[in-house]
Amino acid sequence: MSKQCLAIAATLLLLASGAVASSGSGKNGGGGDSGGGGNTPPVVGTAADVCSVVAPQGAPVTVTPGTILARDTFGYGPQLLRPSGGNGSLKPVSIHTGLNGFWAEQPCSNSAVWMSASGSGVQSWNFSATSTDPKEPPSAMMPAGLGNGAMTVFLDGESVPEFPTALLPLQAPSIPYEVSAEIVFVTPNPGTWLGLGFTSSNALNRNFEAAGQAWMRVRRDSLFDSLAGTVELHTNGLAGPSASASVALTPFSTLRVQYDPLTRTVNGYYNDILVGTLSYDASSSRFVGFEGAGTLDNFVVKASD
Repeated sequence: MSKQCLAIAATLLLLASGAVASSGSGKNGGGGDSGGGGNTPPVVGTAADVCSVVAPQGAPVTVTPGTILARDTFGYGPQLLRPSGGNGSLKPVSIHTGLNGFWAEQPCSNSAVWMSASGSGVQSWNFSATSTDPKEPPSAMMPAGLGNGAMTVFLDGESVPEFPTALLPLQAPSIPYEVSAEIVFVTPNPGTWLGLGFTSSNALNRNFEAAGQAWMRVRRDSLFDSLAGTVELHTNGLAGPSASASVALTPFSTLRVQYDPLTRTVNGYYNDILVGTLSYDASSSRFVGFEGAGTLDNFVVKASD
């Protein structure tokens, strides 16, 4: 059986399992799902209309423990439209649509515009759909009946990973803060992984290994065992202090990186279990985001509780 046939067979198996109901890709993609979603979307015609529905609170004025700084459930938007670019022009969203240029769901403003690789023939982060994320609160950003919005880079069996990165500008508070997301699926190609964290670079490929200031990644230990994995906590790319642990790769497992600017310490958690505590000054971070290959959901940046 050819590598392409093996890749197709693996994709069909994932779709049948229900974790990845549909996946977008820089080069390939899948179909839709009919469960989950939010309420019937209102009529929208401008970015202000969308933001009044999905993020009526706007950007936080005062940051206290628990304050959400940025969030994206990766829903397709009311009436399948999301604000984009500097002026918030509404652009249609569907499976396969690239993330680059869209406003983050919260704060829903041009101060938080996603940056990601884009263009024909490049591996990139694209809107997709999965089964219901049990850890994600309901969102008006996802219309009813279209499944659960997510982000996916899916590689066929012959693809060499390019490790595309998706970034938001980071406006770091003076109190401890963190980034988290649910890892739905890590692509089983050799050498691939999926991670998130804080970085000093705006590079849109292979960012974290070189410039990640405080970041985590998870990888499969075997191409043939979907449950056995390793999670790693890193600083200063791969050059700083690090920690790792063996984990079970269950769908919708949470990666969380926390940084305390007062004590200059980095904590990494996998499903709320501490992976490591590292001493490192990550204050040079200017961006926050995710990188790798697979499917990710419920991206949240907040002041730590």
